[in-house]
Amino acid sequence: MLPFPPPVIPTSVIAASPGPFTTHPIIDNVTEVLICDNFSSKTHTIIEINARDKIGLLSLLANALFDSGLQITKARISTYGLRAVDVFYVKDITGMKITDERKISNIKHSMANIIDEEFSESNQKIKEFKIAQ
Repeated sequence: MLPFPPPVIPTSVIAASPGPFTTHPIIDNVTEVLICDNFSSKTHTIIEINARDKIGLLSLLANALFDSGLQITKARISTYGLRAVDVFYVKDITGMKITDERKISNIKHSMANIIDEEFSESNQKIKEFKIAQ
């Protein structure tokens, strides 16, 4: 027996409260962003991906960078609720930054395909896409 009476919660409050697996409309809306940065490091190109987290996202991103012929020398991986923030410090095969525009464009498109599986150049489903050169 409790030393005090249990709290009484009106049924209207219980009925109006969201269940444990519902999503909040603000938190559920994750804007995808890709940043390729050649200014912040003297020796590396920094690729930052902000996207909705999903199972296998990190593996898919790392494999796409490897398939692009890049060396990942450092990675900082973070998850904030539904948002994944993955930062990769990369070099090309020769150990230099990626400066070729075509190579950067190819990386951008391979990352976009992973972030949004329905991405195509015709409908540009990525909401915000930033490239810093």
